[in-house]
Amino acid sequence: MIRNKRFLFTIFFVALLLELFAQQLPQFSQGALNKFTYNPAYGGLERSLNIISTYRTQYTSILGNPKVFNVSADMPYYVWHGGIGFNFYHEKSGALSNENLKFSYNYVQSAFGGLLSFGGRIGIDRISFDYSEIVTPDGDYQNGVFHNDPILPLDFNSGIGMTYELGAYFMSNTIQGGFVIADVPNINQFGKNSIYQKAWYVNMFAEYTFRNVQDLLIKPSILVKVNKNVIQSDVCVMAEHIGGLYGGLSWRGYSSSSFDALIFIMGGKISDNIKLTYSYDMGTSELKTVQEGSHEFSLAIRLSSDFGRKVLPPVIYNTRDL
Repeated sequence: MIRNKRFLFTIFFVALLLELFAQQLPQFSQGALNKFTYNPAYGGLERSLNIISTYRTQYTSILGNPKVFNVSADMPYYVWHGGIGFNFYHEKSGALSNENLKFSYNYVQSAFGGLLSFGGRIGIDRISFDYSEIVTPDGDYQNGVFHNDPILPLDFNSGIGMTYELGAYFMSNTIQGGFVIADVPNINQFGKNSIYQKAWYVNMFAEYTFRNVQDLLIKPSILVKVNKNVIQSDVCVMAEHIGGLYGGLSWRGYSSSSFDALIFIMGGKISDNIKLTYSYDMGTSELKTVQEGSHEFSLAIRLSSDFGRKVLPPVIYNTRDL
């Protein structure tokens, strides 16, 4: 009887982990610097080809701590009056992992003294669980993986499904912001003897730029992330010097029950086209003893882009006409 209860508890615990993982929002500390990752309607608004790769490791004192890698690229595509891009995301948290690859298009028009963009992103999402990484009380792991549990499998289980986002974004000289709605309605992903359900979520972002402050650009911003179980916010203030160095502080949370971290951000230009950014999350919640040690690195490459632009042919002068 005790053994059967242990089996049931193991299966319940695994199911709970899968449910929590499927409902977790992507977590980054540098959202104010990588707006395209959160909103497909931002594609091409910087009038350049932007490639950003990000690596994040959270809670480094915990075995199997979450690790995230993300790479995105966006650029204007003038023939289509908008922008195009892609985003690849990979996260591993213990035995759980999640990957998705999405492609985007957004339409841009002039409005209200700035640029107004509407866009979408669609792709494939994969959630998987590696049962061989689970350790049971009666398991034998000296010469392989033997859970000694007739219910718990040993293999790798995954589910694949579609994921999509719809967004809008406005940008002017001083004010910018937008919102995203993703995976509404909920989408089921079917795997071997399992069903994973992705939770919907909504992101809202706003930023204001103060200019001409002693060679600095001061940019306060707020990012709000919502799903059916969680509301979380990031309030950030960035300062950027015209020489290429920048830094800032961000506060995650809005109440005593949601305060999570104080985030320190710093970075600068390596060259005219390359930026390197680092951020550190200092825990402020009751879990800070295990939450400390969250690091995030990003490398951004910005290149000129004339894809789809109507360029006139070069003028060839004939000496006979001189």
